Amino acid sequence: MDRRHDETPPPSANDSEDPAVSEFVGVMGRLRSVIAEENDLLNRGLPATMLDTIELKAKLSKEFGSKGGDLVNGSSGQDLNGSALQEQLLNATAQLYAMTEENRQLLSNALSATRRRVDKVMEAIRALDDTPTNDGETSPDVRLGR
Repeated sequence: MDRRHDETPPPSANDSEDPAVSEFVGVMGRLRSVIAEENDLLNRGLPATMLDTIELKAKLSKEFGSKGGDLVNGSSGQDLNGSALQEQLLNATAQLYAMTEENRQLLSNALSATRRRVDKVMEAIRALDDTPTNDGETSPDVRLGR
C-alpha cells in the first residue's frame, strides 16, 4: 500500500531558526526520500537483494533517533512543548513510521519471493539429478561436480 499520496509534507528545515530542529528535519527528509524510493522499487518487483539502500537507511535511522532524542530531551535548547512546530514534527514522524512499516512489509515480501525462487531452482536441480539414464541408474550431473 502506497501511503505517500496521503502524506502532508514534513516541516521545512526553514520553519525553525534552531539548528537542532533544522538538522532533525533534514535527516527526516533524507530518510523519507530513501524509504519512498526503496518502497517504489519494491512495489515494482525489484528483488530485495538488489537494493543498495540498506546501509544508508541504517545510518540515517541512527542519526534520526539521535537528533530526535536530543529534541525530546530538550538538550537542543528548543522548547517544543505545545508549539505548532511540535505538532508538525509529531505528524511527520508518525508518517515516517508508517512508511517504515510499509517498507518492512515490502522487504519481507520480497525476501519471501526470493526464497521461493531459490527453492524452485533447487527443486529443478534435484529433479535433474534424479533423472534416470537408459540403464535405469540415476546419473551424476557433471555440471554439479559429481
